[in-house]
Amino acid sequence: RMGITSGAFRAPLEPVPTTLTHTNVDGTVEVTAARSPMCSNMDHVLSIMHACTQNDHDRETSSHDPDAKEERRVAVLTNHLVIRVVPHATVAPPSEAYEELLPKQSSFERDLHVKKMFQQNPILYPIIAFIARQDHAGTHITRIAPILNSLVINAIGDWHADVHHSSGSVSPHLEHTCHLMDILVEAKWLPAPLGRIPARDLFSVFAPKEISCVLMFVWRHMQSSPPRAPQLEAKKDC
Repeated sequence: RMGITSGAFRAPLEPVPTTLTHTNVDGTVEVTAARSPMCSNMDHVLSIMHACTQNDHDRETSSHDPDAKEERRVAVLTNHLVIRVVPHATVAPPSEAYEELLPKQSSFERDLHVKKMFQQNPILYPIIAFIARQDHAGTHITRIAPILNSLVINAIGDWHADVHHSSGSVSPHLEHTCHLMDILVEAKWLPAPLGRIPARDLFSVFAPKEISCVLMFVWRHMQSSPPRAPQLEAKKDC
């Protein structure tokens, strides 16, 4: 049984090459970027997860609904993710508390815990994107909604506090924010205009404070339009 522990997915401690050098027949040398072991490990883990949630083609499935079986498997993955990422001992602060706090950085325990988890385990981004992509009936997005809320809240505060960069293209927050926006696109939880524009193209030309304002708009949309499974049954047809 596959589990996701807080320290399970980390970059190797030993130095790894960042470039690959190849000498051609004519003597010229080509230098290309090396694919990191972390990226390779992510691909392997996601391939295993995809295989584990797909329908079996044996006799067992002939008498069962294959779609229902796949749904149960994605539900198990979602449950394990929520158990490990969302701290049980904390209570989610009310939206009114964030209205007073944002765009400043959150100091609530739940948001700090989620932020640390995703910084230490970046593979959580593609795992959540995988769940959102497989969630055809909209039954799992409600489970991961608290995680997405915390990620957006943390991103708002990080960009608002970024006074060292003139544009988003050179900020260390860009990669995490693009992953987050991709997940919200998969979950159909973005206002229509933002869902049609690649996040990297948009945020690369904005200043950090402007990106914080855009994310505030996203967060308010998420508060006013929370996901409800019965309303998302036709999500795949949107």
